[in-house]
Amino acid sequence: MSRKKSYRRSLRGLSQRLASVEMTRGRFYLLGFIVFFFLFVAGRSGFYAQLRLWQEGRRLQREIEVEQKKKIWLRKEIDSLTNDRKRIEQEARKEHGLGEPDEIIVKIRE
Repeated sequence: MSRKKSYRRSLRGLSQRLASVEMTRGRFYLLGFIVFFFLFVAGRSGFYAQLRLWQEGRRLQREIEVEQKKKIWLRKEIDSLTNDRKRIEQEARKEHGLGEPDEIIVKIRE
């Protein structure tokens, strides 16, 4: 048997099997909807996955902004604790109970 004949027979068999499967229009639309749903809505790159990623990105962006504000505040605190004489004195009084030479320090226990 030649190759052409076996090829034709396999195509004829395939076309007969496909013809035996009746695909109504409703089934076709249902199948199309299911494929669409899983590819674009429910899949890894579907609409809901993209929405969750977008929300996560927004949340992380807000966290970054908060952390940047904290960083600025901490840099100002470092600057004031190293360069501002009044602030250094205030912290020394508060933490170590230091005072001026003419002051009397009274500690109250709670």
